[in-house]
Amino acid sequence: MQSGDLVFETDLDEAATVELLETALLREFGFEVATISRSADEMADIASSHPLTEPGIDDRLLHVAFLDRVPDQSLEDRVDATDYLPDRFHCDGREIYLAYPKGSG
Repeated sequence: MQSGDLVFETDLDEAATVELLETALLREFGFEVATISRSADEMADIASSHPLTEPGIDDRLLHVAFLDRVPDQSLEDRVDATDYLPDRFHCDGREIYLAYPKGSG
C-alpha cells in the first residue's frame, strides 16, 4: 500500500468502507490517513472517459486526481487555467482530470 492504492472487494457502501479503512490505518500505524474510495465501475468510467484525451497526446501524460467530495464552485472559479499552460485540467464531480503534455516530472 505504499503507493496509496488498494484493490479489494466489499459489500460495504462508500462511507462505511472509508471509515473502516481510516480506522484500520490509524490503529495499525498510529496516524490518521485521509482515504478516498471508488468502485470498480466508477474507476472504469473514469478511465474510459478522460475529457482531455486527444490525438497526439500520450496516454501516460493523462492523470486523474481523486477528491473525497465535489469542490465548492467558487474554488474552481478562482483558478485561471491559463496560468498552468501547457498543462490542462478539467473538474468533473469528485475528479480532476489532468493533462501534462510535457510530462509531470
